[in-house]
Amino acid sequence: MASADPAAAPAAAEDKAKPIMCPVCGIECKEKRLGSFEGYVNKRECDMCKQEIDRKEPRWHCGENCDVDICMECTATPYLNGYFGAKMAAADEAIKDALAFGGGPAGTIQEKMDKVAEMIAKAEKKKSETSVELKRLLGLSFDRHDTKGNGILDREEAIVFFGKFFTQHADFTEHASADAIRMSLEASAKQIKSMGMPKEALDMPRNLVENMVKELLATIKKSEEDYTLNKKDRDEAAFKVMDKNEDGTVVKDDFVNIVAGDFGGDAAKNAEFLQALGFPINSVVPEVTGPQVIQVQPEDCKTQ
Repeated sequence: MASADPAAAPAAAEDKAKPIMCPVCGIECKEKRLGSFEGYVNKRECDMCKQEIDRKEPRWHCGENCDVDICMECTATPYLNGYFGAKMAAADEAIKDALAFGGGPAGTIQEKMDKVAEMIAKAEKKKSETSVELKRLLGLSFDRHDTKGNGILDREEAIVFFGKFFTQHADFTEHASADAIRMSLEASAKQIKSMGMPKEALDMPRNLVENMVKELLATIKKSEEDYTLNKKDRDEAAFKVMDKNEDGTVVKDDFVNIVAGDFGGDAAKNAEFLQALGFPINSVVPEVTGPQVIQVQPEDCKTQ
């Protein structure tokens, strides 16, 4: 008789083993269904994944002053969902800042330097604030996956996390990277317009962007197929990265720092962890460290 998948039992248990705790106040959330006349005027969104919750769907709700709602899809890994939601929000803000920056600030050289320095300082402050929130959510995610409640993750508990992390990280990278690439195209369009160049000058960067997006999606799909086919080996390799003490367990500090990476964690170990899972680490995910623009020079344009 074939042996059961060792990750199957923990995965099933994880969904219901622990109550859903409010990520804001720490109070246990209660399952809630809206009444017959509720939910028509005021729409509610999940505070983890930021998706709208249909009024007909139940949700987990915190009735304290924080008034948090968590959709049913996020209840298995609410804090991991919140982690990627916070990263996406930071990436979106970085994109908006870059678009506002356009081809560069106007004014004298000193004014331009001051403006760039101001934007970089703002981005670094935002990244610092985001890092604190991400590490807090990762700590809660660790506790959530610690189904035995002994303060560590054993191999089976960690494997459950790896599978869920890989799926969400792939989705995040796909959307954030594609947005960052398209953002660069929009910024280039602004630059071309400000330089008085013809619209045809955008053909080159547009083709470049389209190719980058295609390559990105193909790379992510290949990584997903690889992880599915080689999950056991990939999970084992990732566990070895996490198990810094080589005692067959993962402690909370190592878990948080490795997953957080360059958001206040261990960037080198994070890269090693992603590589172990078979995930590309050179995807174009926007960092919250300043504007990114595909530079277009007049000599690049054949239609002047």
